Amino acid sequence: MVKNKAKALLENSEAVVDAINEMLRTGERYPILINEAIVALTLLSTTYGGAKLTLKAITMHHEVPSFEDNTATNDAATRKPSIRSQTNGYPSAPNSRNNSINTTPKYVPLTSAEVMTKCLTDYAIEVPVIQPEMVGNVISLLESLFRMENGNAKVALSNEKLKEALQAVVRRKAISPSAEGVKAGAEKVLQRLNA
Repeated sequence: MVKNKAKALLENSEAVVDAINEMLRTGERYPILINEAIVALTLLSTTYGGAKLTLKAITMHHEVPSFEDNTATNDAATRKPSIRSQTNGYPSAPNSRNNSINTTPKYVPLTSAEVMTKCLTDYAIEVPVIQPEMVGNVISLLESLFRMENGNAKVALSNEKLKEALQAVVRRKAISPSAEGVKAGAEKVLQRLNA
């Protein structure tokens, strides 16, 4: 009884889905948080209500984040909005000199779907921090969304960057059983996108 109430609360709570989605979208420095958010969204997307909220959250565009660089204080609290700065993306490590987080403005993806696409692309080009298990979780989320929200998922997720990233994952040489599973999952998602 309590388990069913908790499940109903989570799968129909837009606030919960939005919080997890923000962890995915803005967690560039911490790939483990991105992975945990993907797993949580996958679990939520196994029900119709949860899939609907998850699909909406990961494809929703957010405002362009920006900061004015106040180098005199180097305090994140005193930075003021002004311009958007881009870097080569995630995952970026904390500043190794003093083990503190680098406060230089970073590009923050406008959607969580961008982060998922970046995970697939980085895996395909063999970025070492992106493991097959993490990419497998991205693919599991995509598969779950297609299973529960087929027509809506195809429309919402149909973009060339995602297709190209999935194609690159399929082309990558699989050197382990988990990499084989990732490749097979990517092929299934591509088939659904192209159907």
